[in-house]
Amino acid sequence: MIFIIFTDNGCGIDLDRHGEDLFKPYKRFHIHIEGKGLGLFLVKSHVEALGGVISLTSAMGMGTTFKITLLKGDMPRLNSG
Repeated sequence: MIFIIFTDNGCGIDLDRHGEDLFKPYKRFHIHIEGKGLGLFLVKSHVEALGGVISLTSAMGMGTTFKITLLKGDMPRLNSG
């Protein structure tokens, strides 16, 4: 398996309040930050298209950690020539 883990130190996401809507399109959770509400939806769609999963933990005022898990056998091969 391949794990991709990244963490930010931003304002965090209230998972109790927004957890159900987290990966839905056009959902925004912080009105003071510019955006269209498509980022998490697109990332999840691409990860799942590769046979993977995405999960996260978050704490308000502390930041968010995302974990993407992919199976090595599911990775597309690049044409090198």
